[in-house]
Amino acid sequence: MKYRVNVKLRESGNVVPAFLEDLLFQAGDITILEVERGYDYGEIISEPQEAQEEDLKGIFKIIRKATREDFLQIKRNERKPAVL
Repeated sequence: MKYRVNVKLRESGNVVPAFLEDLLFQAGDITILEVERGYDYGEIISEPQEAQEEDLKGIFKIIRKATREDFLQIKRNERKPAVL
């Protein structure tokens, strides 16, 4: 079964639909998503709802819950100077 949720990406606050393939996730979880340009992270802000395959076309896929290593990498990335 697949489930649809809303995810708030990074600090930008953009809310996007995403799907997951199991119920190990809930609102408040920080996750890693597969997006157009690679991977991103965000917080699930809605409870999972069952979805049909046709409802999931064109939306992001949740890969896994963020790990301690993910959080360390996020902090390292925040410290990098912006490239102009």
